[in-house]
Amino acid sequence: MNRYLNALFSKRENGQILVIMGLIFIGLIAVIGLAIDLGLVFVAYSRLNRAVDAAALAATGEFKRNYQINEMRAAARQLLNLNGVNNTNTTLIQIDTCKSLPGDPELCTTPRRKLVRVIVRQNVPLYFMSVVGIKSVPIEVRALSEAASLDVMLVLDNSPTMAYDAPIGEGLNVADPMICNAMDPFGTSPATPPYDRPYTAGPDGLPGECHPFESVKWASIRFVQRMNFEFDRVGVVVFNKLPHIGETEGSITHSGIPLYGNVTSNPEIAQATVIDAIKNMKVYEGSGRCPWTLADKSAKIDPYTGEEIFPGHPSYWDPVFAPKHPNDPSRDPCSVYAIGENGAPYYYDVDCPNTNIPNQDGSPLDISRCTLTNLGGALGLALGSLQGNMGSYYNARVPFVPQIRKESVWVIIVVSDGRINAGYDQDGPTCPPYTWGRFPACRDRNPYLRNPKGDPKYDAEDFARDVADIVAENSVFTFTIGFGDDLYTRDNGTGPASPNCVPASTTYNMANPFVIPAPSPACSTGQELLGYLAVGAPKKVERYNGKPGASNFAGTFYDIGNDPDQLERVFLDIYNKLTTKLTK
Repeated sequence: MNRYLNALFSKRENGQILVIMGLIFIGLIAVIGLAIDLGLVFVAYSRLNRAVDAAALAATGEFKRNYQINEMRAAARQLLNLNGVNNTNTTLIQIDTCKSLPGDPELCTTPRRKLVRVIVRQNVPLYFMSVVGIKSVPIEVRALSEAASLDVMLVLDNSPTMAYDAPIGEGLNVADPMICNAMDPFGTSPATPPYDRPYTAGPDGLPGECHPFESVKWASIRFVQRMNFEFDRVGVVVFNKLPHIGETEGSITHSGIPLYGNVTSNPEIAQATVIDAIKNMKVYEGSGRCPWTLADKSAKIDPYTGEEIFPGHPSYWDPVFAPKHPNDPSRDPCSVYAIGENGAPYYYDVDCPNTNIPNQDGSPLDISRCTLTNLGGALGLALGSLQGNMGSYYNARVPFVPQIRKESVWVIIVVSDGRINAGYDQDGPTCPPYTWGRFPACRDRNPYLRNPKGDPKYDAEDFARDVADIVAENSVFTFTIGFGDDLYTRDNGTGPASPNCVPASTTYNMANPFVIPAPSPACSTGQELLGYLAVGAPKKVERYNGKPGASNFAGTFYDIGNDPDQLERVFLDIYNKLTTKLTK
């Protein structure tokens, strides 16, 4: 009996092993199949994720053209198709902005941002799992892409040198800003040859014919027309003796305009407002026409008759004939005229009323309030407008409080010849007395020398570099356009610099942050300073001020000399460099 039972149980155990092995084999196949199917899902998800990211970035690119949602969807779908994503293998494709989905909390932010969301769903087919009835699994990928919302400050030099190519009126020997500013209020210039360039031929709607400043205005307007004022903002600082941003002082309203834009309704009106402000800008005229002539500056007074006598009179050098020096220290620089041989007055130059009465001891007069290119103050005013700090870098007296947008990209674009000779910091004019009696005033003659604050030789150029450092510390992209007849002029009198000169200030790989070693100046003051503002300052701030990543905000220095036809091309290149970014 025992032998029979043992044999029976032994046969049952052999049958159980076969069953167990069968179950293990089936389970192993299921695990392998699940792993393969999951791998297929992972690969499909990764591929779809790349496609959706690319589509979202393509859609944000359409913000550049004051977008239409249909154009955005077409650009995104094109990228999806290139990656094999289409309606045949996809259950859902959604491409939206706040305009197509008003009220969406993710897309409709305050303030408005250039956001595009792309959502795609697909069913990934399964192979091994289909044995148990699971034929596919849904996946969904979404990307939120953002084109950079821009806060751009245009910093434009409107000093009298910006009229060097203006039409010259009858009897004049150089361009008079008061004449060219008043020309062409509605159409082309009556001058021969005409001074409207080819792209402004015919009635141009721009008051004034002060060239090359007219070209600066046109290029700035073209740039503004590319901006999307539903999201972007643009402001304009013009500078001469002082920088201005459209403020009103007494009965005088200056050129310029604070940051304007980011308007959800009627952005076209915001754009037109900025364009109108640019159109109405003028070259600096100072206090107007001097009440004295050039002859008055050299005249003497006959003590017996009170008559004015001039060089060439037999008694001119008689010591009893006191010199007549017209002066009005309260006036800004004015336009002084001379009398021609035909008896007609003609514009001679800008005159400094503060220096027409010499000191009795022969010492130089303070010329600091008579200089006309304050780039450091203009940079400070532009930065203050971006960050809402209007008093730290220049006492701007602006009756507004800027709205700060820290999430936007901050940009400053400077157009100038860079040969600055004016500056005012918290301690007053940055014009060392040792420069008052010679040219150039208010700066040393070495474009490679930088004096620290507190040094008796601290000048207008040093002040501009200090402000540039503050700009770099605040992560502002700065682009500088070297433009003007004096851009290549060297202060040391060794002739013009080369248009191809590479400013040493753009490298900043030296041991001393204040001295740029250069045995003989290769570049001009303007080239070195503008190169520093755009490129050198971010590098210096990163290396010496301990701010990692500051060099990532380096802009570009464009050296175009006195060629106004390159301005629009340069502005377009700057616009194209303001790239998009993926936020999620």
